[in-house]
Amino acid sequence: KKPFIIHVEDIRVEVLGTEFLITAYPREPAVQIALFKGAVRLYYGADSLLLGPNEQVRIEHNRVINMHPAHREELMAWSGRDPRIFFDQDDLSTVLREIARCYDVSVVNPGNIKGKLVTGKIQLNNSLKQTLRNIERAESHSISLQIKGKSIIVSEKPAAR
Repeated sequence: KKPFIIHVEDIRVEVLGTEFLITAYPREPAVQIALFKGAVRLYYGADSLLLGPNEQVRIEHNRVINMHPAHREELMAWSGRDPRIFFDQDDLSTVLREIARCYDVSVVNPGNIKGKLVTGKIQLNNSLKQTLRNIERAESHSISLQIKGKSIIVSEKPAAR
């Protein structure tokens, strides 16, 4: 019997169970692994970790950034009849990269705006314009998200006087 092993970035995932989700994209700093049933053993750098059912881990630069319960409904919502993605205190740049993948656009952030955290859900059957307006509202209109061709242009709005 051969083990089922997945290699992603510098992480080796040995699958010891049957239901799991790995989220890894090029140029994305973190890899997320969620386990719903069974077990998986992760090898990253010189360390290893055994995930049990309903656990999720985020690994960045061969370090565990956080480990928390895996919520199957939220993690798999993108694939359902009413596709959506959830964010919980995620950095705006992470949220925009995810939206860019879903809508097949790029993100241009000339001011390198960082540090804004987003919590909520995004309905993927909404238009890109509506999705961006919802994020602007969630950010109390402190940012501007404009569509130019196949790009989302990010800028900070000046404070109201």
